[in-house]
Amino acid sequence: GGTAGGTAGGTAGGTAGGTAAQPAFGGAFGCAFGAVAWAGSAVDAVAALSDLPPVQSPALVTGEEEDSGDSSRALFARLLSPSSSNNSGLGSSSSAADSDDPSVVTVDAVRSRTFSEASNGNGSGFERDEGGSTKCAECAVCFEELCAEPVALFFTERGATGRRVCRHILHLECARDLPEPKNCPLCRRGFGDVRELPDPVEKPKSWFAMLDLDGSGELGKAEVEDALRAQLPIDADGLTSSFEHLWLRWDGDRSGKLSLDELFAEKDGLLEYLKLAKEGPPPDPPPPPAP
Repeated sequence: GGTAGGTAGGTAGGTAGGTAAQPAFGGAFGCAFGAVAWAGSAVDAVAALSDLPPVQSPALVTGEEEDSGDSSRALFARLLSPSSSNNSGLGSSSSAADSDDPSVVTVDAVRSRTFSEASNGNGSGFERDEGGSTKCAECAVCFEELCAEPVALFFTERGATGRRVCRHILHLECARDLPEPKNCPLCRRGFGDVRELPDPVEKPKSWFAMLDLDGSGELGKAEVEDALRAQLPIDADGLTSSFEHLWLRWDGDRSGKLSLDELFAEKDGLLEYLKLAKEGPPPDPPPPPAP
């Protein structure tokens, strides 16, 4: 446009200028006309580009976006099964409905010792290996399953000013019975208060606030994983290997932190998964009426 305009303008201007005996004015008029024509073409090009659909960043187009969450919930349910194993986690697209769907061990069942799906005569209902260990996380003091009893965190002092001392979690009674001086048996940091970690389903806000180690108002991956290992009858090693996959469902904004809003998210919030661990899967819908 600029070239054509410049040429046309130059010719017209030169002709007019020659007639009027002003060739210099004719050349200047032609250049100005060509510049206006080039600017008009540039504006048209920008307008055309603005009509194109936006290009989505490749980093945001992932398989997780296409996952409705069913496979993540099925994975979580398998980790809550006594027969769960590390090879039943990532890479499987089957849902709980089309798999063998082993019974989910709930927190309430563990506390009341009423489940027996994996019992092998040891009285706890947990499957144990040759060394006597289970797949669940154990208390560092008594070496029993953490999820079988209320658990506790260490704080600097009593009251609202007390801050969490470290990330370690023990049985409540074991923590209270620690001898003087009061130090965490794992990291040796001193503490002034022992507090029971609330049930996350019954008191989710208190649970969230108590786990917040740095007082940021958000939970990091380690804080969440530690709590799940301590309070749920879950395959500890399986949780570790599958945690990143599950975290992508819970961390909706991909910030690397879990907010209170994300905890309560209606479909993919962590609280929905915790309800599965406490209450078990929802009952199957009734069959449709016969025609």
